Amino acid sequence: MLSVLVAHSARSVIRHEGRRIVLFPNTVRSLRHAANRSGVSCELIVADWPEHEPSTRARLGRWLDVVAADLPHRVVSFYGPFNKGLCLNALARGLPADRQHLLFLDADMLVPDELLTRGLAHLAAGRAWFAGYLATRENGTLSPPRTPGCGNVFMTRRQFDALLAERGGWPENRTWGRFDQPVADWFEARGWSAEPRRDRSIVPGFVHQWHPKLIGWQRPAEPQEKVA
Repeated sequence: MLSVLVAHSARSVIRHEGRRIVLFPNTVRSLRHAANRSGVSCELIVADWPEHEPSTRARLGRWLDVVAADLPHRVVSFYGPFNKGLCLNALARGLPADRQHLLFLDADMLVPDELLTRGLAHLAAGRAWFAGYLATRENGTLSPPRTPGCGNVFMTRRQFDALLAERGGWPENRTWGRFDQPVADWFEARGWSAEPRRDRSIVPGFVHQWHPKLIGWQRPAEPQEKVA
């Protein structure tokens, strides 16, 4: 079983300059399809952080049950100022002992079949994998990201426990972004990474969806259950 851990806050449905942008529902849908096509057994665990309005948690639950369908999933609620590292650490620490394969996944990615099969192959070889990806621009074109993030990573439970013991897990910063590179460097320094952080191969179809930069701090523009 691959446990897919996601921190979610204001990444479902937003409106920007008259456009309706769907993010996390697309991520869930793509993960479900990739798991079904590849035969990889997955569960999705979402840390929902509705800092913008108290009712967001219930709305996330309603659409998630429909979009995830046969993909096993559950939601863990968090409150207060957003802290991505804190909730990811909490999700991983709370997993049952038999969950040994982890994928930390951003809430605005599109997941192809190859990501799951390659990730499990790297884990079987004892290597963590900070997968390379492309980014969608505002005009819809794809290109390598200007500063590739390292928040999408396969690691074993044993590796996470070592990270937790030595560094406290993911940095628990109260800001969005730039918290993941120290973790990637920590893995690389120990020889545990499948690829160097600065020279990662791109996984076809693994794509960061475009969105305005500040949505992590803004109120969702419309009810999140409208995801069709």
